[in-house]
Amino acid sequence: MPCAQMNELLQFRATHPIQRQSIDGVEWNYILSGTGTETILVLSGMLGRADTGYRMVMNFEKTYRVLSISYPLYDEISALVDGLIKLIDREGIRRVHFVGTSLGTAVGHVLVRRYPDRLERIVLSTFGIYDSKKLKQFKQFIYLLDRLPYWLIKKYFKLVFPNSLKGFDESDKKFQIAYLNDLLDLQGDKQTIMSQYRMILEMFENPTYGIDRQIDNSSILIMQSQDDESWDRNAQAVFRQAYPNAHIRLFEEGGHLREIRDEIEHIETIRHFLELKSA
Repeated sequence: MPCAQMNELLQFRATHPIQRQSIDGVEWNYILSGTGTETILVLSGMLGRADTGYRMVMNFEKTYRVLSISYPLYDEISALVDGLIKLIDREGIRRVHFVGTSLGTAVGHVLVRRYPDRLERIVLSTFGIYDSKKLKQFKQFIYLLDRLPYWLIKKYFKLVFPNSLKGFDESDKKFQIAYLNDLLDLQGDKQTIMSQYRMILEMFENPTYGIDRQIDNSSILIMQSQDDESWDRNAQAVFRQAYPNAHIRLFEEGGHLREIRDEIEHIETIRHFLELKSA
């Protein structure tokens, strides 16, 4: 890893130890820091760990409590959301601001439908809803991925990941690739990856979470990059239809990892939204 970023991450890990809870027999690993009166719940994207969003934690922990989780092993996103509520109950947290990215947004999409009374302001970024053709392709991809050995799955992710680093400077590219390698080689396994894909699939297939169940809530911010290589413009537009009164921020470019590439702007956009007075 590039020295500066590596030192920053290692310092974060040293000062933000992983906490552990067993909930209904499932182990949850998470970071809880900060001393504010309000809590932000941060959920990263696929493969993400509790320290994936470490810079967001560092930026917000001065004024908020921040809860950042590693995804536990569930095949159903509904079960994960139920476990998440039990976790914040154990930590004595009544309501949270929610900040989700990609898979984290899928969790938020379910959370706002199952436990709306536990949420304050909600940020949903980098996500879309597949049409029937794309959903069929997604299911076929999961089927094939599940039949590969883990070494080949790792090779696939390492091959395609650099495509998401458009516009990154060389130092940041090296850090992101090194961090991905750390996640895959030292912390990851096939069971974890397949669990996360199955949770997204359940969200798509469960009619309870369909876009026809619109959420009439103006305390939601949706952020999307129009050149996101994971979600085309149609998929993004369909997702926005589920939130007719949401605040919308569309970016012409930035790709799937815009919130990392344009990190300062991303964090300040969230900060401004969290500080808005409720209508």
